Amino acid sequence: MRRESSSGFCLRVACVVASVLLAGCASEPPKPTKFVRGDGGIDEDVTDDRIVSDPRHGDPHHGDPHHGDPHHGDPGGCTLGSLQHCGTCANACDGTDDVGTTRICTTPTSSGVCDIVCKGEYYDMDSDIDTGCEALDMPVQDSAANAVAITLPGYTGGDGSTPCDGATAPCTVVGYIYSDNRNHASPPTTRKYGRDDWYKVNVSGTAGPNGNFGACLWIGSFPADDRFSLCVSDAGSTDPSSSCNTVSGGGNSVCLNPLTAADTGTFYVRIRKTAGSNTLLGYALYLEH
Repeated sequence: MRRESSSGFCLRVACVVASVLLAGCASEPPKPTKFVRGDGGIDEDVTDDRIVSDPRHGDPHHGDPHHGDPHHGDPGGCTLGSLQHCGTCANACDGTDDVGTTRICTTPTSSGVCDIVCKGEYYDMDSDIDTGCEALDMPVQDSAANAVAITLPGYTGGDGSTPCDGATAPCTVVGYIYSDNRNHASPPTTRKYGRDDWYKVNVSGTAGPNGNFGACLWIGSFPADDRFSLCVSDAGSTDPSSSCNTVSGGGNSVCLNPLTAADTGTFYVRIRKTAGSNTLLGYALYLEH
């Protein structure tokens, strides 16, 4: 810090206000003020009170716009958490976003890893980040409100292998429940066992040999660890939980009638996956009356 002598101080004052030259030169110089510098030293002749009271005095970074930027001057600096810098600088997440897949970096820290989030009703069935969320499971039919409607007419004969087209009974519906271990952009955000499949079955006409409405679920070709439940409501009820049974993959099927037997009316059938591996295979729902 440059110190100015009392004579120099008086000379500056004389040049500005000549009428007080003698009084200014004769006055006692300001009493030095001790000031502890930022480096721990002491200046004993600091006289400018503004410097003493300035909180920035002693701050070596005052005026430095780059203070606090850990990457200033570092050509390898980056912002972690982006698709270009995930976990470490320049570690880019491969692949591209598409209609069913969004790439993400899990956290904006060195612990971040590249991952994907599935959009809409797309699923990552093969658990391969490179192929993204490749499988679409539509329509959404996971409640009584959006159940798929099926018309089951009077008995027409046959073995039931004919698709349910509204003119044949018995008949069979082929459906799918996809599942994965990815996060999903829309609720439910986790779908380890996928969504339920619901059917609204409108039964009319003359019943066949069995006399009452019934449903069977077959998942015979599914992995042996897969487990599904089949539930059927009473006629006129939207709650299928009154009559349920379970079936496992590997050559098995299960059949149900409503708790209260009936051969006509509106019935709700719910199929739910409760355990097991992901599979692209379709189940077979057999309907009769």
